[in-house]
Amino acid sequence: GYFGTDEYKAGLAAGQAHIDGGAKSLLCVNTQPGAVNWQQRCGGAIEAAKAAGLETEELILPAENFGDAAAISAAVQASMAKNPNIDAIMTGSAADADAVAEALKSMGATQVRQGSWDVSENILNRIASGEALFAIDQQGWLQGWLSVSATWQYDQYAILPATNVVLTGPALITADNVETVQLAVGTG
Repeated sequence: GYFGTDEYKAGLAAGQAHIDGGAKSLLCVNTQPGAVNWQQRCGGAIEAAKAAGLETEELILPAENFGDAAAISAAVQASMAKNPNIDAIMTGSAADADAVAEALKSMGATQVRQGSWDVSENILNRIASGEALFAIDQQGWLQGWLSVSATWQYDQYAILPATNVVLTGPALITADNVETVQLAVGTG
């Protein structure tokens, strides 16, 4: 079986969160070209946004730029200079979110709403301060716990989950629940 998140559904949730946040133009930053999960993330976000009439763009960076905050920041700044309508950005990891936050800060682009996959203390702080709109949590702890628990139940009692796919997400962390998350992980 599979315990985890459906990346495409997470992408749809991200697109909807930006729509609900009032976005008009969404940029999805992909620093893992060819990685199926990242393609599904951006693909879902862009599909949801397009269906609602938003302008969309996927910024695909070369694989060698993965983890290069300066390259990511420069690419985002160039995209925003080319298209000043961008008012929402989606990133695929905590490191990318930090790089984009730096780009937005250096540009003074406080009106641009940021969303991200994955969670870090920096992302939680940006959500709490209103600098970021949301983060999508795959609930990694739950993924691990449920899979080990199901394995133990099978070993002990030959019991399997009723389905082969057990989704643990997407769960959105927003201004409405960020304080609870911060307290739970000891950052608040």
